[in-house]
Amino acid sequence: MVPEDIIHRAQISWIPEGGVNPERSRIHENHVKKICAQIIRVLEPQIRQIGLDLERHQTEQQSLMHTIQENENYCLQHAAECYGRKTMLAKMKAYLNSDSMIPMVVHGPSGSGKTTLMAKCFSKLKDWLPESSTCVVRVVGVSSRSGNVRYLLGSICRELLLKWKEQGDPPQDFAGLVNEFTARLQQASRDRPLVILLDSLGQLTEEYQGRRCHWLPKVLPKYVKVIASTVGDERVGVLGQLKSMYSDASPDHFMEMEQLTVEEAEKILSSWLAKEGKTLTTPQLEHVLSAFNCVPLPLQLRLSFHESLNWPPSFLPREFAAKTLKQSVTFYLSRLESGFGDLLVKRALGYLTAAKNGLTEAELLDILSLDDHVMDVLNFQFHLPVRRCPPIAWLRLRNALGEFLTEKSVDNCVTIVWAFNMFNEAAAERYLNQKEKPVLHKALAEYFDGMWAGNKRKPHLGNEAGSNRFVSSQPYYFERQEPPGFVCNDRKLAELPWHLRESQQFESLKQKCLCNFDFILAKMLASSVRHVLDLYESVLSAEPRDKDLRLISNSLYLSRAELELDPKQLASQLLGRITDVLKADRPKAPADPKKYPFVHALFYRARRNNVPTLVPSKSCMTTPSEIVLDLLQGHRLPITAVCISEDGTTGFTSSQEDTIKVWDLTNSRVVSTIEGSGSQVLSMTLGRQESVLITSELTCVKVYAVKIGCLLFTIPVQDDPCSVVVNGDTNNLVCFHQGICVMRTGIWSA
Repeated sequence: MVPEDIIHRAQISWIPEGGVNPERSRIHENHVKKICAQIIRVLEPQIRQIGLDLERHQTEQQSLMHTIQENENYCLQHAAECYGRKTMLAKMKAYLNSDSMIPMVVHGPSGSGKTTLMAKCFSKLKDWLPESSTCVVRVVGVSSRSGNVRYLLGSICRELLLKWKEQGDPPQDFAGLVNEFTARLQQASRDRPLVILLDSLGQLTEEYQGRRCHWLPKVLPKYVKVIASTVGDERVGVLGQLKSMYSDASPDHFMEMEQLTVEEAEKILSSWLAKEGKTLTTPQLEHVLSAFNCVPLPLQLRLSFHESLNWPPSFLPREFAAKTLKQSVTFYLSRLESGFGDLLVKRALGYLTAAKNGLTEAELLDILSLDDHVMDVLNFQFHLPVRRCPPIAWLRLRNALGEFLTEKSVDNCVTIVWAFNMFNEAAAERYLNQKEKPVLHKALAEYFDGMWAGNKRKPHLGNEAGSNRFVSSQPYYFERQEPPGFVCNDRKLAELPWHLRESQQFESLKQKCLCNFDFILAKMLASSVRHVLDLYESVLSAEPRDKDLRLISNSLYLSRAELELDPKQLASQLLGRITDVLKADRPKAPADPKKYPFVHALFYRARRNNVPTLVPSKSCMTTPSEIVLDLLQGHRLPITAVCISEDGTTGFTSSQEDTIKVWDLTNSRVVSTIEGSGSQVLSMTLGRQESVLITSELTCVKVYAVKIGCLLFTIPVQDDPCSVVVNGDTNNLVCFHQGICVMRTGIWSA
């Protein structure tokens, strides 16, 4: 069916010499030119949109492939570091080949080897499972944004679509993604069983209450197995939540990490030393094993081995005093401070720990160059010609840390982060105390805000005019040479709001980020409207009464579909929704404050931004205050009927995919799915105090038990399709046949 708006009608005369002949008739020539112009006007935007959609799809596919390779390569690399653990691997294999419909959870203290065990399990899957099996692995914290449970579920759903060669685009909102995740799991079958490995669930952020694990199904589909790992720390709370969710599971489903024996530790240490070509004296070897006896964890053995590589034969280490792994790491950091300078180590590692996603080497050198306390010490040591941190000062420290620092691909660059969570915890406890934390975050916020970029001179003791630190500029966009264009400054867009929030500069956070039109537009172009909404939700969880942020967040939520297609419509969408709201925001008295002071500044900038924009003279779209509905996503085919319980907390939807889904409307989640309900359900109603669900189809009426989700009985309908009414809580059911104008009543029981 051709849309009416692209049909163009014209009437011209027919000439004997060829009918329509532009060469002989000026009228025909103009007519053909007009047709060509109309075709170009209709097709050009469609072709352009197809190109944009294709480019977006290719970008998403490249990002997905990078995530898959990053996680799988990480596991294959760490699988080689797993020694022993035969009993635990055998239990994991037995679970994968069992009929269990509950996830298996591996737990233990930080540094006990959970990640290497999960990596070893992943490397063994090809030997344990049929070739037709689908395997998905995610190590939380390895991939960019993987700590966000919404991003985690989205990437898993996209990987399943890719591996199962299916078309589709997972929803962007969290509730829809949870339902999509459940639906994807249900597609596993005997011919393509599914195994999902989820490592380090304790590193999920608080966004969307990821650590509560409500996004995991309480009962797995028949051909699905999930193995997850987490720390047993009560402060994290993941293990306790999982035990509560799966309280009926057998003890085998919660497998605690086994301690390595001294004999196993000695064998592992010998293999490491042989690989490095290092030999320890007997007292040195006894010291390393004694430390392992005090803290019997693989990471402690690794730490002692790492330090022993620099011991000369005559060196006799001091008696091991740590009682926990965190104490041992703290003592190690203390020894680094003694060897490389107290202030340099504290500030360099403090900045790395404070950063949201680590720092690049160039960023760290810039930030150290802006730290006058560090520069005073370095200037005394190196007699610097310019006030800038020499790379050698950092490189010596990084080489000493060795494998305890690693690189992470994030924000389109490579950053340096801690390789082990325990090091991150110990460093945060040591360097980000109550006094130092706001200081470091404020310095990082100033850097990513570009306060001292370019030729700006920063004053320091003895020089009020200041010195140029030659730090990088921080614009929203960088110019790209090949191909010509602009790329967003992802590092600024990710780090600046984080550090403003952590340094408790809430007013600056609103002014420079969340109520700043240029920041919002750049963030949306760099990621998506959903990522921007995530940022608002995380801040609003701490500041739920902020009216400026709530108004902007709700406006973006209403405009999310349009902004996903074209983020450059941001100004039009905002102006079209909040113009009248701001016009009405007039203080009753001159001394009274405005209700939305920061939104007024955003509004002013939106009307004068550099992107060509249609500027409405008044609100012409739904205003944020009118949000009264939510979006339920879970069916893959069109919905045919909807029914809602009397109290409005439970919903029922039928679909052409032959299913009925039961929804908890308080959190937009699918509670259960009734299979085989038919693809032609016309209407649904509840009866018997909402204990039964009655559906009307073309040829029958079906009655289901809501609690257990099974079909009770079927009533054939041989006439026209009917509408069904139930007489209160009685057993009376009335069918209205519309086509033949007949009403039938019957007595039934459930």
